[in-house]
Amino acid sequence: MFGEIAGVPEGTLFASRREAYDAYVHRALQAGIVGTAATGAQSVVVSGGYPDVDEGARLLYTGHGGRDASTGQQTKHQSFGSPGNAALETSRIQGMAVRVIRKVGTRYRYDGLYRVEESMLVYPDDGEFKVCRFEMVKIDKAVDATYAPIEGKLSPEEHHAGQPIGNPAPGRRSTNVQRIIRATNVADWVKELYDHTCQMCGTRLTMGDRGYSEGAHIRPLGGLHQGEDVVENLLCLCPNCHVLFDGGALTVEEDRSLLLNGEPAVLNGSPAGKLHVDDEHLIGDEYLNHRRESRKES
Repeated sequence: MFGEIAGVPEGTLFASRREAYDAYVHRALQAGIVGTAATGAQSVVVSGGYPDVDEGARLLYTGHGGRDASTGQQTKHQSFGSPGNAALETSRIQGMAVRVIRKVGTRYRYDGLYRVEESMLVYPDDGEFKVCRFEMVKIDKAVDATYAPIEGKLSPEEHHAGQPIGNPAPGRRSTNVQRIIRATNVADWVKELYDHTCQMCGTRLTMGDRGYSEGAHIRPLGGLHQGEDVVENLLCLCPNCHVLFDGGALTVEEDRSLLLNGEPAVLNGSPAGKLHVDDEHLIGDEYLNHRRESRKES
């Protein structure tokens, strides 16, 4: 039960968690996060039990775990491996929408769909243990746009058993999206310095006579991280390494060695060794340190 629930518009109030459960809005009577690492998160409840920062359309949601059951005090670091936190991580990586339910007095209100934009481990104010913090941004209601219908219909007989039929005429919706304005000349300089060759795996992609690479920020821009759009904060990566790096699977250690899922990285069938850095490229250690600390669980 992902996304919107039929018959439950945004703003619907529930007298109890049981009512929200019965309406399939939040299918847990106690847990604040519903979902699994394999499928992603369906919904979260903001009830004030954890140190969330609630700004309405932008929610800094705190994960679960590490609390003493009898006192409610945080006694251990949280982990992205805990079930609910892992579910939100999957939603972040896959770009999935998550239902947000807020406790309002003694009732619970469905407040629409949010997307998990960023995640990191932080020490909350006056806290001595790290918590998983997820930046969740509300997905604005989209305005329907009219498109000419597409003729034709897919037949179930043309597909293998169990294969989704799909939609031959997918709908379209227009919406306003705010994006960070990036200095393209900065990324272009880094990519040209390496001739579009990945600094991690050494791959150089070409399309015709053009090279292709991606500028990857070490400390992400905006959100929880507030990184800077400068050469010292950029890497030239292939799309595969970029996704692994952003997802936290591929990391750069203090000696610039590369780890993949905590082990010496093997990329394209060969040991990756260390991050390749040109003499003209002065990478800021403070950005690499931030990236490591934001994922370090102890």
